Amino acid sequence: MNSFGPAASARRAGLAVALLLAAGPAAAAADDCPLPDDLGAGVFVSYADGVLSRFVRDAGGRVFEDAFFDPDFAEGYRYVTAGGLLPLVSYDILDGLVDPDSRTDTVYPMPEADFPAPAAGLVWRAEAEVRSQRDGNFRQLVTLNIGSPREARYGECAYEVLPVTLRFQDEISDSEEHLDFVLALGIAVFRAGGVTGQDYDVHDPVAIFRGAPAGLPEFRN
Repeated sequence: MNSFGPAASARRAGLAVALLLAAGPAAAAADDCPLPDDLGAGVFVSYADGVLSRFVRDAGGRVFEDAFFDPDFAEGYRYVTAGGLLPLVSYDILDGLVDPDSRTDTVYPMPEADFPAPAAGLVWRAEAEVRSQRDGNFRQLVTLNIGSPREARYGECAYEVLPVTLRFQDEISDSEEHLDFVLALGIAVFRAGGVTGQDYDVHDPVAIFRGAPAGLPEFRN
């Protein structure tokens, strides 16, 4: 089973071993920072370790995060979330394409319309069923804990964010993810994650921008 919730093998382990890009995209100028409308074509976050994440929002409010670990954009993961936060589906990306054989679904006991809106002070729990083509099916307690708003800077761009902890507990693992939920954009930017109570793997976002880098595979839903 996964160590960091339903997308562990792709989402977090990949970040830990990501190859460094020779030169990341230039940081956006302060007057060119992404806006909500940019999520139709893609908003991009680059990390100090070379990982590049693309965020795209569909008409139903789901957010697709495609993270690429190498300068050829060949390997990574896709993470699909409800409203940019709660995990729904994950895949590996191989040779620039989503691998359907790696699919993992997280199924909650309520419809997406009943998920809580992100807000300071929120604590929310649900027992979900994880359905993984690799690890089989198992029950998992998902806990969402949101702190007080603060400002976060990604390069030249500053946004108000809610600090979020997502905790995943099942019969053999207990792990956490720490994220910035960017209120203006409705996306969650990864900060750190690992086994609960142990040292976390920390990943520093260094820029947020619009406009796809050259060579990036086209987004396909």
